[in-house]
Amino acid sequence: YMGEQLAMHFEIARGAWDEIADLTIEDGMHLHHVVFPPQGYNQEQHNELVNRLNQMQWAQPALAGLAISQWRLLKSLNMPVDYMLGHGFGEFIALSAAGLYDLKTLI
Repeated sequence: YMGEQLAMHFEIARGAWDEIADLTIEDGMHLHHVVFPPQGYNQEQHNELVNRLNQMQWAQPALAGLAISQWRLLKSLNMPVDYMLGHGFGEFIALSAAGLYDLKTLI
């Protein structure tokens, strides 16, 4: 799943996912539940989560979680990111990484 290994192995990456997930709750469903589904889901339950990720209100925060977690991880490893590019919503993610938007405004 998108960014799951990154979030599991690096606390800094998990922190970015947590911040964005806490801003993304709809119908009692948390972004973590959609992007990192619990073990033991049957195919029907899995398909429902995949369908949610095809919806903009879930897809955009998931993409932001992945991009921001990658950016923060690189920064924490002293690998400065001189440029970030994006297309569409990715441009806003890049602007958020540059400090022009906070995560709440981005989401």
